[in-house]
This record gives sequence, C-alpha cells and structure tokens, in this order.
Amino acid sequence: MLPNEFCGVFRNDFNEIIRLNPANAKAYYGRGLVHAAQDNLDAAIAEFEQGLAVDTNPVTRQRAQEYLEDLKSQRAAGSEGK
Repeated sequence: MLPNEFCGVFRNDFNEIIRLNPANAKAYYGRGLVHAAQDNLDAAIAEFEQGLAVDTNPVTRQRAQEYLEDLKSQRAAGSEGK
C-alpha cells in the first residue's frame, strides 16, 4: 500500500503525462495502479480499460488485460462480502 502523499504525487505525474500524450497507455495503467493501491477498484478498472483502448503493444496489452481481470475479481469478491 502506498502512502497517500505518494499516491497524489504519482497521480499528478500520470495526469500530466496523459495531458501531454493521451495515447500513453502506460500512464493510464500507472494511474490505475495508484487507484488500486488506494483500494479504489472502480477507478482502477476504468483506467486499465482506457489504457487498453489506446495500447498497441501486444505484450503490455496482455499483461494489462490479465491485471484488469484480477481487479474485476477483487471487486466481485469485495461486493460479495457486503
């Protein structure tokens, strides 16, 4: 788990990268990881989906898709406990 102050710094950096290059899939994935570290799975899933929409690299797409499925499983497991 990342301390909140680091999450804010990382998120701001990824925001700036995306502002400069909206097709930078790795920045969306990075921002998704920050959300996941803060247990904000819905936002993390949305970021990974955005990254997949612009990612043209089959290797990173595959890894991101696997991580996205894991995030969705975590979200489903969390909603079952409610």
